[in-house]
Amino acid sequence: MNITDFTAYIKANPKIRFGKPIVKGTRPTVLEVLEILANGRSAAGRYFYPCQRVSNSL
Repeated sequence: MNITDFTAYIKANPKIRFGKPIVKGTRPTVLEVLEILANGRSAAGRYFYPCQRVSNSL
């Protein structure tokens, strides 16, 4: 998979989350999702992220 493939799933908008990259259609930043997963936690846990929307976006 090329890195350019990720542009279909990630967007940055200065009006949303101060321009940090987010998963399209959701509010969590890409960094937040990666940190949660890297620490062995589930994004569904106490963070109440719309996991189905994140999964659907990927």
